[in-house]
Order: sequence, then C-alpha cells, then structure tokens
Amino acid sequence: MIKFFRKIRQKLLSEGKNGKYLKYAIGEILLVIIGILIALQINNWNEWEKDRKKDQKILIQIENNVEESIAIWERAVEIMELSNNHYQIVLAAKNNNYTHSDSLQRHFKRAHWIGYNWTTGHSTASFEALKNKGFDIITNDYLSNLIIDVFEKNILRVQNDFSRDMFAKDNNYEQYMTKYVHGLVNEFNSANYNTLIKDDYYYSILHQINGWRLGHLRRLNELHIPEMQRTLSLIKQELKK
Repeated sequence: MIKFFRKIRQKLLSEGKNGKYLKYAIGEILLVIIGILIALQINNWNEWEKDRKKDQKILIQIENNVEESIAIWERAVEIMELSNNHYQIVLAAKNNNYTHSDSLQRHFKRAHWIGYNWTTGHSTASFEALKNKGFDIITNDYLSNLIIDVFEKNILRVQNDFSRDMFAKDNNYEQYMTKYVHGLVNEFNSANYNTLIKDDYYYSILHQINGWRLGHLRRLNELHIPEMQRTLSLIKQELKK
C-alpha cells in the first residue's frame, strides 16, 4: 500500500502537476490521521469493554452477596417467629398452670432463642471491592446509592445492633441462662418445670427477649428485606443492559 501511494506521488511530480500533488499529499495525511484516530478509538473501545467486564464482575458478586443476605435474613425471620411461638406456649404454661409434660420441653428450650447470630453469614467482600474501584463505575446513581444503603445501613447496622444487644455482653444474664436455666430445661422433670414457671425473673427475661425479637422482625420485614429485594431487582436489570 505504501509503495502504491509513493508511485502516485512520484508520477504527479514527474508530470509537473504540483497542485494535484499538494492536494493528494494533504489527502494522504488526512487518511493517516483518520487511520490513527480509528485505531485509538478501537483501542479505547477495547479498554472500555475490558473495564466493563470487570465492573460487571463486581456487580455480579454484589448480586450474589445480596441474594445470600436476603436468604440469611428470611431464615432469621422464620427462626424468630418460631421462637416467639415457643415463648407464647411457655407463657401460657405459667398463666394457665399447665401440669408438667415432656412435650413442653422443646418450647422451654427454644423460647429464649435470640433468633440469629447477625455477625456471621453476611459477606461484604464485593462491597469493599466496589469501594476500592469507585462507586462511579455504576452509572445508575440511584442503584449506586441503594447498594451503599444495603451494605452500610442494612447489613452492617444490623450486625452492629446485635453486638450492642442488651444480652450480648451481660455476664449475669449469660451465667443465669447457661448455668441455671439450661440445666433445668435439659433435665426437664416435674420439679425443674415447676421451678421455672414460678421464677418471675426467668419470665421477665423471656419478655425482654420477645420484645427484642419483635422489634427486629418488624425492621426486617418492613424495611431491610424489602429494600434489599428492590436493590437486587435493579442490579439484575443493570446486568441485562
């Protein structure tokens, strides 16, 4: 191709067609410039495509983490609702003077369950990767803000709420439940049963736990889970683009 253009230039010069030669030279320069610009554009597009694939990979990881967290919290809701049902039966045993029955043991065992250890199970690795990459890689600002809220205001906040829970660092409660109540429940004979249903302190603790569970159930069902589901839906839409 270069030899072809050179022959044309030499022919124009030899024929003394300087005007045509000048126009041709300018045209050739323009062609070279256009070729360079096209090459740069292709290179930029290739780089953009590589970055887009990396960005999508992070978004897919976020999608997976959000799905996992939703599943964790939906399971937590099930556990807490079951625990509240056990609490109601234990409360009825006291209020209605139920006689001892082996079938009541599982209710006494589970009535005081906190429901779920919020400090485990949730992965925030994808969110940290997004922070390091920069939130601007997500062109949808609304989605970007939702993702920040999901991890910083939902997952991390709930984890912190659990760590600050009134029972988490209460040694008296811990000793009472593990060394006293658990022993009575595990050896669930008539004498131990009667001891528990007459213990007002035991029932006051169950009442506090139940209130804690109800509060978290309300926040999970009305706030955290719906917001995460909305975010997940938008992530899926973004990945389809």
